[in-house]
Amino acid sequence: MLAYPNSFNPSTNIDYEITDDCMINITIYNLIGRRVSFLVNTEQTWYTVRWNSSDDNGTQMPAGTYLVTVNTVNSIKTMKLVFVK
Repeated sequence: MLAYPNSFNPSTNIDYEITDDCMINITIYNLIGRRVSFLVNTEQTWYTVRWNSSDDNGTQMPAGTYLVTVNTVNSIKTMKLVFVK
């Protein structure tokens, strides 16, 4: 998994690759563990998704540190994202 740019303003790209087609969930969390945005819930192997620093309701999030998780049947990968204003 790769996020670029990171630190970012106002959006970042998240690249990921999975060896076999399987269900993928990509979710953004704040540092207290609250889900901010649910980005992907589909079956695929390679993709780039963009997070525009807003929550599921379209509200712009404050500057800060967030965690992105890529969850598959076989693994969970987590990466820190830094949103600056």
